[in-house]
Amino acid sequence: EFHSTGNTLDGFTAQSGHSNCQSWLQDCLAYGQSPSSDTRDPDSFQLFLSLLACQLKKQPSLWTQLKGRFFSRFNRRRMQELNCTGLERFGSLFLVLSNCCDLHDVPRHMCRLVMQVPITEVPRQQVVWRALFASALLLDKRKESISTTILPSLESLFKTAVE
Repeated sequence: EFHSTGNTLDGFTAQSGHSNCQSWLQDCLAYGQSPSSDTRDPDSFQLFLSLLACQLKKQPSLWTQLKGRFFSRFNRRRMQELNCTGLERFGSLFLVLSNCCDLHDVPRHMCRLVMQVPITEVPRQQVVWRALFASALLLDKRKESISTTILPSLESLFKTAVE
């Protein structure tokens, strides 16, 4: 069993109520589908993700127009300034985009960006780990290799955790 600062991977809970990276991924996969029996009222960001997912599924060519706009909004400085909630929302956005649009380029870009986040605080470290593991789960679910997208980032995180 792997431990990070006294916590197991099962304890990587999110402020948004996800008990683990798998539930986070399931929530992101649900965006753009028919309304669920979820009794929680969605916030504006969740509504945005639902609308985005619906539109991208209806018009896949829209992604080629939006891709540069999404990717250009995130850089090293902005990633370093994100708090835990911002990192979770970044992860949710990129998981939705990975699911709806581009299963290869989006996770690779997400990994490159989260590796620029200083993980000096345990909560931020946990969000980064959950985002990477959720992305790896998505790739695995689609029977895609994680070797070129997620694995380099995970190896780097494992080295950091061992230190």
